[in-house]
Parts: sequence; structure tokens; C-alpha cells
Amino acid sequence: MQALVLGCGEMARPAIEDLVSHGVFNRLTVASRHPERADDFLATLPPHRVRLRTAAVDVLDHQALVQLMRGHDVVCNMAGPNYQNAVAIARAAIGAGVSMVDISDDWAATLDLLALHADAERAGITIVVGLGASPGITNVLARYGADQLDRVEEVRTSWIMRASDMGGLALSKHLLYNNAHRAFVFEEGAMREVRPFVDGKETIEYPVLGPVEVMHIGHPEPFTLSRCIAGIQYADDKATFLPVEVNDMIVELGRVARSGRPVMVDGQAVDPMSFAANYLHQACARMTGVPQTGALRTEVRGERDGRPVRLVYAAAGRITIGTGIPASIGAMMLVIGKVGKRGVWPPEACIEPEWFLSAIEQRKLGEIDEQVLDWDREESRAETMPA
Repeated sequence: MQALVLGCGEMARPAIEDLVSHGVFNRLTVASRHPERADDFLATLPPHRVRLRTAAVDVLDHQALVQLMRGHDVVCNMAGPNYQNAVAIARAAIGAGVSMVDISDDWAATLDLLALHADAERAGITIVVGLGASPGITNVLARYGADQLDRVEEVRTSWIMRASDMGGLALSKHLLYNNAHRAFVFEEGAMREVRPFVDGKETIEYPVLGPVEVMHIGHPEPFTLSRCIAGIQYADDKATFLPVEVNDMIVELGRVARSGRPVMVDGQAVDPMSFAANYLHQACARMTGVPQTGALRTEVRGERDGRPVRLVYAAAGRITIGTGIPASIGAMMLVIGKVGKRGVWPPEACIEPEWFLSAIEQRKLGEIDEQVLDWDREESRAETMPA
């Protein structure tokens, strides 16, 4: 079995280590614009039986990428930013006839990827969209919880990320382009736009971190959960960055990044996204003494045996690691036949929860706490009233 990983950044590296260490693949290609960096990283891996090679590729060169993908059994796309690369890479996978998993967390890119469903189905391949931490683990937990209920009414997902665990520039670009621009909730059968980093503020208890205030952000979970979990009436995704001043930076720099107006630096015109992403990345890198532990949480509300209940699943750990390794698990599931559907699917629609969560547990990414609580529907309606 041969796997192709696109990218070798902060989130790709845990995926590569996982693919090498779990015995499914005997050959692995790591492709990026800077293969020399990939060579340096692969040289740090402990002895293994997987034959490794690197390749140079521009993921926006369709023909070159199709040619590279052919001959591999699966593609693991970790090459961000997703708003720029995800759809082009998926089109190449369709052209090459190779199944793929990605970690796309841009809501607009996710909708564009889902629109390729018929093309992927005709090509006889599967594309799993957004199998990281959030979306990804959050979505699989949503499916797991939904399967425990007789009727599902609401799914609420949230996550926390630290400035000390912000990955590379691609993540900074994603945050500025997507998270702070537009956000949505699914409510009473329709998508409703809300203000990111402003609306929906609530304090939630997380493992290790304790009570933390989160708010709506621009993410794809409301779109995919509302499509894939029957009967759902409400879906959202909330987050915060710690320290909280990072939230303000994302909002302010996001305006710069999307302005289209060059920024003058030492008399030179600089692309606004490049300027803003570099500023955010460097500012976070300068924050010392910040723990790396983040968290995620999925809450499924509905009815079981005539009783209104809330199923709460939460875990703490590093988000960068928790993003890369789920994609690796997804790639393995694709090649061993654990994903039977063809076309383009989010995790909650195609990933077998028990198998996936068992694989997560084996890797000790962080223990997932489970709670079964009574649910006051009147209180819930008050929480979701527009501001």
C-alpha cells in the first residue's frame, strides 16, 4: 500500500509519523513546495519498515498533481490554506482516480468540495472532507452521540486553541480569511448568519482547562451536521483562542487580510494577507509561558426512552496533533475498506465512530470524557434566541 501526503507543516508531521508507525503502508511519499524540508523531517524519524521519498509539487499545477497522485492508494491532504488549495487538490484526486482525506475547516471550501460529490462518485473514489480535530473528531463524536439517541434535536461543537500551538502560516491565513469573516448557525431548518467572535458567547466547562468562554466562529460544522444528522433543529460551532487577546488580533488582522489593499512596509507594497498572517504568526510565537493544551467538545441533545438528554463528549490535548492524526487514521480506514461510500462526505456521514474512536484512544491523544445529563428544553430555547 502506498500513501501520498501533501504538505509537511506542523499539522502534517504528526500525520506522517502516524502513517509510518502503524503498519498499513509500506511506501509513503511526502510532497511539498519545499521537499528539502520534508527530507530533513523524515531524517528525524526512528527506524521503520516504510520506504519513504519526497517530491516537489505545486498543488495548484493540476496536471503535475494528477500525475503524482497516480500510483498511490490514498492521498492525505495537509497542504493549506484550505480556501486556496482544497478544491484544486480534490479535483486532482478525482482526475487521478485516487481516494483522499483532507482537514479542510473553511466552510466555503467545504461547500465547494461537497459540490464535487457526483464527480467523485463517477470516478469511483471517496473524499472525506474535514477529518481533523474540529471539524473531524467533533463530527465523529456527533455521529456517535446521535446513534445513542432515539431522536436528535441539537448538536453543539466547540474548541479551544492556544497561541503556543498555532502551527504554521497556512493556519494563520485560514484564521484570517475564514474564521473571523462570516459565521453561521443552523436553526429551525435554515442557516442564520451570526457575528464571529461576538455572538453566542457562553462559558463551557472543559477537561483540564476548566470554564472557558467561547463564541461563534466561521467553521463548517453547522453546514455538514445539519445535512447529515436526521431531525436536527440546531447546530453550531464555537471557539476561542488563548490568551483571549489573540481573538482581537484575528478580527483586526482579518480585516486587513481581506481588504485587497497592499500594506506599505519600509516603502514596499506587501500583499495584505501575507502581511497579516506573518504578523499574527510572529505575535503568537512571541507569547511565552503559554501552555499548549487545547480542548474540544461535542454536545448532542435529544431524546432517549422518552427522556430529554444531553450527551457530552470532551477532551483536552494539542490541537495541531489532534488535527494531523485523525487524517492519518482516515487514510488507513480508506485503504482497508472501512469507508464504504463513494463520493464526497464529511466525517459524520461516512466514518464508523467505534472504529475511529478506538484508534484515537490507542494513540493516547487525550481521554474523551462522556457525560449523560438531563436536558431542559426551555432553557435551550432561551440560549438560542437571537441577540
